[in-house]
Amino acid sequence: MITKLSEKYDRVLRYCEKEVEITKMFKRQREDPPLPRNYSPVAGRIKWSRCLMHNMTKMVESVCAHPVLRALPASADMMRKYSNTRSLFCNYEETMKAVWMNQNVSLTQSLYTRQ
Repeated sequence: MITKLSEKYDRVLRYCEKEVEITKMFKRQREDPPLPRNYSPVAGRIKWSRCLMHNMTKMVESVCAHPVLRALPASADMMRKYSNTRSLFCNYEETMKAVWMNQNVSLTQSLYTRQ
Protein backbone atom coordinates (compact mmCIF):
# COMPACT_ATOMS: atom_id res chain seq x y z
CA MET A 1 0.00 0.00 0.00
CA ILE A 2 2.79 2.41 0.84
CA THR A 3 4.49 1.75 -2.49
CA LYS A 4 1.24 2.53 -4.32
CA LEU A 5 0.99 5.83 -2.49
CA SER A 6 4.59 6.73 -3.22
CA GLU A 7 4.02 5.92 -6.90
CA LYS A 8 1.02 8.24 -6.92
CA TYR A 9 2.97 11.01 -5.22
CA ASP A 10 5.75 10.60 -7.78
CA ARG A 11 3.20 10.77 -10.58
CA VAL A 12 1.72 13.97 -9.14
CA LEU A 13 5.17 15.55 -8.89
CA ARG A 14 6.01 14.56 -12.48
CA TYR A 15 2.79 16.22 -13.63
CA CYS A 16 3.64 19.36 -11.65
CA GLU A 17 7.15 19.42 -13.09
CA LYS A 18 5.67 19.37 -16.60
CA GLU A 19 3.56 22.38 -15.67
CA VAL A 20 6.59 24.19 -14.28
CA GLU A 21 8.63 23.39 -17.39
CA ILE A 22 6.69 25.79 -19.59
CA THR A 23 9.97 27.56 -20.26
CA LYS A 24 10.33 25.86 -23.65
CA MET A 25 6.88 27.01 -24.73
CA PHE A 26 7.54 30.47 -23.34
CA LYS A 27 10.81 30.82 -25.25
CA ARG A 28 9.17 29.54 -28.43
CA GLN A 29 6.19 31.94 -28.24
CA ARG A 30 7.88 34.90 -26.59
CA GLU A 31 8.29 36.87 -29.85
CA ASP A 32 4.71 36.28 -31.03
CA PRO A 33 2.53 35.11 -28.11
CA PRO A 34 -1.21 34.50 -28.33
CA LEU A 35 -2.76 37.83 -27.35
CA PRO A 36 -6.07 38.35 -25.54
CA ARG A 37 -8.76 40.20 -27.46
CA ASN A 38 -8.86 44.01 -27.18
CA TYR A 39 -5.33 44.30 -25.75
CA SER A 40 -2.49 46.27 -27.25
CA PRO A 41 0.47 44.12 -28.35
CA VAL A 42 2.61 45.04 -25.36
CA ALA A 43 -0.21 44.80 -22.80
CA GLY A 44 -1.25 41.47 -24.32
CA ARG A 45 2.28 40.13 -23.91
CA ILE A 46 2.35 41.21 -20.27
CA LYS A 47 -1.06 39.61 -19.67
CA TRP A 48 0.11 36.40 -21.39
CA SER A 49 3.22 36.12 -19.22
CA ARG A 50 1.26 36.89 -16.06
CA CYS A 51 -1.29 34.17 -16.89
CA LEU A 52 1.48 31.63 -17.41
CA MET A 53 3.12 32.65 -14.15
CA HIS A 54 -0.20 32.55 -12.28
CA ASN A 55 -0.99 29.01 -13.44
CA MET A 56 2.51 27.85 -12.55
CA THR A 57 2.35 29.52 -9.13
CA LYS A 58 -0.99 27.90 -8.28
CA MET A 59 0.45 24.48 -9.10
CA VAL A 60 3.59 25.00 -7.01
CA GLU A 61 1.64 26.41 -4.06
CA SER A 62 -0.64 23.38 -4.03
CA VAL A 63 2.40 21.08 -3.94
CA CYS A 64 3.99 23.11 -1.15
CA ALA A 65 0.78 23.00 0.87
CA HIS A 66 0.78 19.19 0.89
CA PRO A 67 3.09 17.91 3.68
CA VAL A 68 4.06 14.63 1.97
CA LEU A 69 4.72 16.15 -1.45
CA ARG A 70 6.74 18.97 0.09
CA ALA A 71 9.01 16.46 1.84
CA LEU A 72 9.90 14.52 -1.32
CA PRO A 73 13.32 15.19 -2.87
CA ALA A 74 11.80 15.83 -6.30
CA SER A 75 9.87 18.82 -4.95
CA ALA A 76 13.14 20.64 -4.20
CA ASP A 77 14.14 20.28 -7.85
CA MET A 78 10.72 21.51 -8.90
CA MET A 79 11.04 24.55 -6.64
CA ARG A 80 14.42 25.35 -8.20
CA LYS A 81 12.91 25.16 -11.69
CA TYR A 82 10.00 27.28 -10.50
CA SER A 83 12.24 30.05 -9.19
CA ASN A 84 14.26 30.08 -12.44
CA THR A 85 11.13 30.22 -14.57
CA ARG A 86 9.59 32.88 -12.35
CA SER A 87 12.64 35.10 -12.74
CA LEU A 88 12.46 34.59 -16.52
CA PHE A 89 8.82 35.75 -16.53
CA CYS A 90 9.59 38.74 -14.31
CA ASN A 91 12.45 39.82 -16.58
CA TYR A 92 10.20 39.50 -19.64
CA GLU A 93 7.50 41.58 -17.97
CA GLU A 94 10.00 44.28 -17.00
CA THR A 95 11.31 44.36 -20.57
CA MET A 96 7.79 44.72 -21.95
CA LYS A 97 7.03 47.51 -19.46
CA ALA A 98 10.17 49.34 -20.56
CA VAL A 99 9.16 48.97 -24.21
CA TRP A 100 5.71 50.28 -23.38
CA MET A 101 7.04 53.26 -21.47
CA ASN A 102 9.48 54.12 -24.25
CA GLN A 103 6.65 54.08 -26.77
CA ASN A 104 4.66 56.61 -24.78
CA VAL A 105 7.54 59.00 -24.06
CA SER A 106 6.99 61.05 -27.22
CA LEU A 107 3.30 61.41 -26.44
CA THR A 108 3.79 62.59 -22.85
CA GLN A 109 6.55 65.01 -23.81
CA SER A 110 4.35 66.73 -26.37
CA LEU A 111 1.48 66.96 -23.89
CA TYR A 112 3.61 68.71 -21.30
CA THR A 113 4.94 71.38 -23.64
CA ARG A 114 3.22 74.76 -23.26
CA GLN A 115 3.67 77.71 -25.52
